[in-house]
Amino acid sequence: MKRLILFAFLLASVGVTVTSCFPEDENTYAGPTLIEFKNHTLGITSTVLTARGIVITPSTQVQTDSTRYIMQNVRTSDTIYVQMIGRQQPTATTVPFTVRASSDAVAGTHYNFDASNAGNTVTIPANSSVGFLIVRPVANSVPVGSLRGVFIDLAKTGTFQPSPNYSKFKLYIKG
Repeated sequence: MKRLILFAFLLASVGVTVTSCFPEDENTYAGPTLIEFKNHTLGITSTVLTARGIVITPSTQVQTDSTRYIMQNVRTSDTIYVQMIGRQQPTATTVPFTVRASSDAVAGTHYNFDASNAGNTVTIPANSSVGFLIVRPVANSVPVGSLRGVFIDLAKTGTFQPSPNYSKFKLYIKG
């Protein structure tokens, strides 16, 4: 019995000694502050997306990090997250965006931006990492079976650059 207790104590001592020598992980982002789009529906199953009014057809319309499909008469608005990667700022950060000329959805005809996005900007509040770009599709503006795309690009804001990987977002409005 003494041997068993001694063996257990020795094993525990070796385990504590070995694991205490590992370096601590650093979980603080040390790179430059970036602004990017985040698709908060990525990875959600298609049945859940359909229940939320986001309809995708796996063979032709794939939900990706930079693309989302919405039904015009099911959703009255769609929120696109714009996030800051880096240290949160003590004051609000205004992030400008542009709508590409290649978009075939027309502002005022097929969609409108929320009043909070006036002037094609998104505001990330002070001490926060996320702002919201709200798109409101116009009901019955896209013929049934058709798609209209709103292609949005983030622009540089002050000293913050758009992320090279996630600075573009495609929102398709489905009729």
